[in-house]
Amino acid sequence: MAKEKKTENIKEGIETSKEKEAPIDKKLKKKQNKQIFLAILMMATVIGIAIAVPILYNKFYNEFTFINLDFQKTKLGNTMFYSTKIPITNVKPTTGSVIKQRDITALYGINFRNDPRYLDVKTNVTSEELKFVKIGTTYFSFNPDMQNCPDNGVAMINLASFLKDFARINIKSAVSKEEASTTTYPYVTCKNRPQNTVIMITSGNETKIEKDSENCYILTYNNCEVTQVTEKFEILLLEGYMRYFE
Repeated sequence: MAKEKKTENIKEGIETSKEKEAPIDKKLKKKQNKQIFLAILMMATVIGIAIAVPILYNKFYNEFTFINLDFQKTKLGNTMFYSTKIPITNVKPTTGSVIKQRDITALYGINFRNDPRYLDVKTNVTSEELKFVKIGTTYFSFNPDMQNCPDNGVAMINLASFLKDFARINIKSAVSKEEASTTTYPYVTCKNRPQNTVIMITSGNETKIEKDSENCYILTYNNCEVTQVTEKFEILLLEGYMRYFE
């Protein structure tokens, strides 16, 4: 009888102990679940930041919009390029008109070597004042005594390609000194070819773009800033062109 009573007391003690432990186990499990949730949340946050940072960096640092064109920065070797695609249309732009997206027939890709937003080149002409005679030849007239720089070839080829391939202008090389002229490179200046568009290239004490007469422009570079002056000229042309697009 005493043995049975003792057994019952032990059972009651075990059950009482379990009842006391149950709330403790629930609190511990709840705490553990909270810690696991926080750990998962932290991991998800870290992963999200790791994914978002390159995307945001590329979006806000490597991409920008300027003169209604979307630019992308790309580094190839030690050279940074600023690339964009210019819309091509068969619709003739007119004052006050807007060219719709549906009127764009193609895109012309172009790569700049300088950030177009910060081309600090002095100029006495605006984009609205740039005029080209489409009928006939546009002359690139080089000063044979201009400073010889590593980027001279790149700058001239890129500008000529832009005018020929994008603007559909017939380009021909010339020289601005009569004694240096040949049958291949004629003597051309603003004064002796007023019926043509003339782009004179030379070096001087200041990098600048000047409108000398109705269809003649003088591009002068200093300290080998030849790509800066030619690309600024391209940007001026594009600025006027892109105003017609929505």
